[in-house]
Amino acid sequence: MISNLKIGNFSVVKAIIKEIEKENESLSLNDEVLSRLIELVLETISRVAFEVNVVRDEMIELFSCNGETDLTWQTVYDSTFYICEKISAKNVEMIQDINNEILTYINQNYSNPEISLKTISSRFNISVASVSRIFKDVTDINFHEYVTSLRMEKAKELLKTCGYDIKNISKAVGYDSEYSFKRAFLRVVGIKPRAYADKEKMNESDL
Repeated sequence: MISNLKIGNFSVVKAIIKEIEKENESLSLNDEVLSRLIELVLETISRVAFEVNVVRDEMIELFSCNGETDLTWQTVYDSTFYICEKISAKNVEMIQDINNEILTYINQNYSNPEISLKTISSRFNISVASVSRIFKDVTDINFHEYVTSLRMEKAKELLKTCGYDIKNISKAVGYDSEYSFKRAFLRVVGIKPRAYADKEKMNESDL
């Protein structure tokens, strides 16, 4: 139960608590013993809540156990639901933060020829498959397509400002091979780099 509670898996936690409830109903425990059992379960839930830093004032109220409070299994369900909701929201926020960090890193390092899913995986300590999946979910295109698009946009900018300096431009946008750069440019932009540079030069002369 604890492991599922920590990841916010309410459906599984609820099923486990339901089993505990049914098992103890069959024992016909008196009210005092039943109340103590529920209190122990709530103490476990409370400990998990503090461990994952999701406890707030309203959570403390749910855990308040005094002589005037009737402890019921509904209190347990309400408590676990509250925690799972908080953990789920926290997980979503954490994933969004990771996504933003990954995108920021790529945007700042796309010109590095060594950038890859593997290097990003190592940097952020998550699996290559996870990086690939997260990236696709956020950008709707795969990692290679995204990096290539960034490189081509920068290449177009450099071809406009620097002219056809293919050797330096290809290196500047992350290609060790001029041939690989030319192929990528033609595939993405639709024309060869020289043709693009000539077209931009002609457009400037017409102004």
